[in-house]
Amino acid sequence: MRRADLLDITFKQLQAFVTIAEARTFTAAADRLGISQATISRHIRSIEAKCGPLFTRRSGGRVLLSPTGLVVHRRAVNILDEIVRIGVDIDDSSTSVATLRVSSSECLYERMRHVAAEFMAVHLDKMIYTSVSTSEEESLRRIQRDEIDILYVTKSGEDPLNSYVCFDDIRVGLYAAPTGIDWIERLQTGTIDLIMPNSGASEERFIMDILMRAGIERYAIVARAPDLITIRSLCLRGIGAAVLYDDIAEQEVRAGRLVRIAAPLASMKRCYSVNRSADSSLAMLFHEFASDALRNVEFG
Repeated sequence: MRRADLLDITFKQLQAFVTIAEARTFTAAADRLGISQATISRHIRSIEAKCGPLFTRRSGGRVLLSPTGLVVHRRAVNILDEIVRIGVDIDDSSTSVATLRVSSSECLYERMRHVAAEFMAVHLDKMIYTSVSTSEEESLRRIQRDEIDILYVTKSGEDPLNSYVCFDDIRVGLYAAPTGIDWIERLQTGTIDLIMPNSGASEERFIMDILMRAGIERYAIVARAPDLITIRSLCLRGIGAAVLYDDIAEQEVRAGRLVRIAAPLASMKRCYSVNRSADSSLAMLFHEFASDALRNVEFG
């Protein structure tokens, strides 16, 4: 490897690499960036031609960072964050708009986008930048590096470091098609699939708790259903039952399209953490707005 070759690595190539490292598959990363798999593969081949192999392959198309990939990823994240901060600083210097950088766990992100849009529609002199946090630990490090102003996550247990303030319960149940089929038995015997929208690493303990309460020992979420339309289609075709947040499923239940198939419910806390250097008045204004809106925003 020649160090001079590293200067030819582009922003889009680094962005593709970091996104794959977070999404764990080329397909999911391409979808997140809105580009083709051929394009994202070409970006990775270009970096690997200069640095060496970045990933190790696993079954099901999943990838893990190689030793070289770990080194590149640590630096690449910082480079990309600095570029984003340049854009934010330029915006701040050219306008009088107050800005807030809000990040959230994957299961809350679509809601947060809606909340941010509604907030900016009401407060025209405020700008909210939203991003996904795939790891709570990394997100807290980003707060410490002054790269995030306020972070929203869901947690199934208490935070021993008291880094978060909890403000709401999220209840979850198992839902399926309104038929006479014994869905629980079929889940237990593995004859149907279990599906969940936007599941992430931070929710794994939570999902396990739900399944154990429902008497389901196997843990195999085999499909990533991104919205209620997809989930409803899978459920009504008898393909699977879904782990859903109760407030998301409520409208579908009222319409008779889904039914709750297990009485035991689990719950999580919506939590937030605020950067000490953030604009406290803006952060509080947004949080008061978000804590109400998060309970009512419908998506899917």
